[in-house]
Amino acid sequence: MGELRRGVLAFNIAASIPTGSTITGVTLSMNMSRTPISVAYPVELHKLLVDWGEGTSQASGEEGDGAPATPNDATWRHRFFDTIFWAAQGGDFSASVSASQLVSVVGLYTWSSPQMVADVQDWLDNPAGNFGWLVLGDEKPTLTAKRFDTRESANPPLLTIQYAPSPRATPLPRPRPTPHRRPTH
Repeated sequence: MGELRRGVLAFNIAASIPTGSTITGVTLSMNMSRTPISVAYPVELHKLLVDWGEGTSQASGEEGDGAPATPNDATWRHRFFDTIFWAAQGGDFSASVSASQLVSVVGLYTWSSPQMVADVQDWLDNPAGNFGWLVLGDEKPTLTAKRFDTRESANPPLLTIQYAPSPRATPLPRPRPTPHRRPTH
C-alpha cells in the first residue's frame, strides 16, 4: 500500500551471558510468516542508538494495517507513544549495517556477521546502551513488506550467542586452620 514499515527488537544480553565474557559468534533467527510477493529483498539489521518502548497494541486480521498505538509503543514518529519522539522519523539507528539477509518466501531466516558479534559484545559490556536492532527492509518498491513473527508467536525471534567466559583469576590459597594441641594430662 506504499506505507513504510520497520521493526525493532532487543534481547537482554547482560541477563544471559556472564559479565566479562568474550562474544565469539551471534546468529539471529526470525520466521517470516507473510509476504505479498515472493521476490527476494534485502532485510538489514541496524543498531538502535536510543531506547524505545513497547505498548499493548495488537493488530487484528491480516495485521498489514497495524493497530492504533497505545502508551509507550514505538511508532514511526515516537520512541514512546505519545510523549517521546525519535530524533529522526522512522527511528534513530546507525547508518552502518550490522547484517543483511535476502528474504523471499515464507520461512526461517538467519542473520550473522562480525558486526553483530561486535554489537552484542558492546551490549554485554555496556548494558545501559543495549537498545537492540532496527529491522529495515527495501523501502523503494511497493509490496516489499515482510511480516516476521514476534515473541508472542509460536516462532519467536531467537538470538543464539557463542561466548568464552572470562578466565578466572588464579585463586588465592585458602587459609588452613592452625592445628591446636590438646593438653596432655
